[in-house]
Amino acid sequence: MALDLDPQKFCAENILLAPLSAIYYIGWMGYEAVYHTGLRRPLIPDIPVVVVGNLTVGGMGKTPTTLAVCRLLREIGLLPVISASGYGAPRSEAATLAPSGAISAAEWGDEPALMRWLEPDLPIIVGRRRTLAAQICAESFPNGVLVMDDGYQHKPLQHDISILLDLERVSNSLVLPGGPYRQPRTHRSRADYLLPGSFKLKHHGTTFLDASGHELAFAPQDIQVLTAISKPHRLLTTLDALGFRTLRSRHLPDHDKLTRPDLFKPFIQQLPIVVTSKDWVKIRDRTDLSGWCFQVAHYRVTIEPYEEFKASLAAKLEELRRKR
Repeated sequence: MALDLDPQKFCAENILLAPLSAIYYIGWMGYEAVYHTGLRRPLIPDIPVVVVGNLTVGGMGKTPTTLAVCRLLREIGLLPVISASGYGAPRSEAATLAPSGAISAAEWGDEPALMRWLEPDLPIIVGRRRTLAAQICAESFPNGVLVMDDGYQHKPLQHDISILLDLERVSNSLVLPGGPYRQPRTHRSRADYLLPGSFKLKHHGTTFLDASGHELAFAPQDIQVLTAISKPHRLLTTLDALGFRTLRSRHLPDHDKLTRPDLFKPFIQQLPIVVTSKDWVKIRDRTDLSGWCFQVAHYRVTIEPYEEFKASLAAKLEELRRKR
């Protein structure tokens, strides 16, 4: 049975899986109860923790939003330190402070490699053990603010401020596996900031970057598209709206390592291949790029109204500082 987790759809398969969703729901509520009743206590770190998360599976723009929050924290005069899971990479097992300079997606994960490529001087701690990441942050950057890319469902570490993305209209409100929700939809109200709500994400359009991350001009033309993201149709729709004509495309599962030797087999060298910035940081390490032309599609977001959100976030962080 093929499970359709498109949050805009509610299919017969979802109905059949509803009993399993009920079991998942009970398990989730039990997990929460362990912490709510005090049987287990979360780590309360010595530094503030801001989490950027979502309730549903799939790409919701957490990484661009995390970078937007980091840029904003810098404007406030604070030092953001990113905590990323490094999904599927060797460094995801514990938590490690990434060295300065470019980092390998194969070792550290595609999202950490992307964030380091776009923001070279941002400290990044990679690994699923968020409590350890908080301890590393407190020791290495005692004046820092830990910004968790994903982790809204992570209970062992107490987060102080939560920014929750809820960007799509959803007809299927079941939790996994019958629906797209990682935890009950009603938990949206627990977030400090729900986007969209009083604030919303503003997409600043798709731009194209060169191998160094600098923006360049790329006029509409015939192209090829290669992706390993959760919702490639969004990129295809955007490129079509910009006037590009996609002649060939290959879409692999989200977080695919893009190391297979036949990766470029469907393509021809005479046409540029458009990839996302998340995928480029994996492809750039290949040794067979000679003769191929890549254009890196990238988009940036801000949280609007910008100055109001910055003032609100600064006020919350100042209140935390006074309490500590």
